[in-house]
Amino acid sequence: MYYYAIVYKDVAGFDILCQNPDTQALMIYKTKGLCNEAFNRFKEYIINELKPKYKIQYKRFLWFKREEKTLIHKPEYLTTLQKRMLDTLYIKKVKIV
Repeated sequence: MYYYAIVYKDVAGFDILCQNPDTQALMIYKTKGLCNEAFNRFKEYIINELKPKYKIQYKRFLWFKREEKTLIHKPEYLTTLQKRMLDTLYIKKVKIV
């Protein structure tokens, strides 16, 4: 039977099946419509993960209120992997025996 999978290419050029970030299951679907919906959701998830994240701390001194924003750093390999996934993400028809 043929199914549709969400795939990205690694550094060597091999196709790697994407995993659902919530359940760690492979993203394989029976119909192309379901796969397109999951593809768009996964793409939005990666775009949100690439945005910088800040931690806000509020400090008070008497009646003065000040907020400090500190950037939460992610490992470099994780950001390069997510950028590569975003650039090479596509839908592929696969045969499952």
